[in-house]
Amino acid sequence: EQDYLRAGKKTWDDVLCRWNLHLKDHFADIRASELSSDDINDYIFFRQREKAANATINRELSVVERMLHLGERTTPPRVRGVPHFPKLAENEPRTGFLEQADYDKLRLHAHELWLRALLASYYTFGFRRAELLRLRVRQVNLIDQTINLPAGATKNGKARTVVMTQEVLALVTASIQGKQPDAFAFSHDDGSPVKDFRGAWKKMFAEAGVELRKLHDMRRSAVRNAIRRGVDRDTVKKMSGH
Repeated sequence: EQDYLRAGKKTWDDVLCRWNLHLKDHFADIRASELSSDDINDYIFFRQREKAANATINRELSVVERMLHLGERTTPPRVRGVPHFPKLAENEPRTGFLEQADYDKLRLHAHELWLRALLASYYTFGFRRAELLRLRVRQVNLIDQTINLPAGATKNGKARTVVMTQEVLALVTASIQGKQPDAFAFSHDDGSPVKDFRGAWKKMFAEAGVELRKLHDMRRSAVRNAIRRGVDRDTVKKMSGH
């Protein structure tokens, strides 16, 4: 965690999620000095039987590999020797887009308010996942109708402000109604912040009869749609944070 914070990375929550969901049960009770290639291969086989994608398995094992390398580089070394971590073949990155007609279908099947608001915000502005899930009520200005991302909340370290469309404004306004300034803008009915919503995301696409898209496809689509509307590329970059 300290290594991630020192490097200014925004993805520690994702790493912690991978550890708690999958890696911990397999690796937590193994001493670093006793970790073998068999342990790694067993994990790969186990996750493949669970139908996890090769890219997902690679990302998960990279967490363990990084832990060991950090221990190897200390003085004195806490880890002496890191076993080989095989890299599984991955599919080419998808370059999908979401068309407006499919977006209109999805809106009808985003049953939770937070999901409708996230979908609209992703598709309109091309936000990154962490930027929205960590959004606080105080970052929403209903008078100016803007969403404000301070420098510390963006991947490239640059502050951004976007003017909400009427659709996004209506959904975000409903999402933050009655909440305190430090509360998360997007939360479940019980008030807990939205974190891992992959299940709801897949269900929405399945019910709408639309081919599943990744969040990054929303980002690509927002950029393309803005350019198609005649927005200049420099403004689009400022909007999406590229």
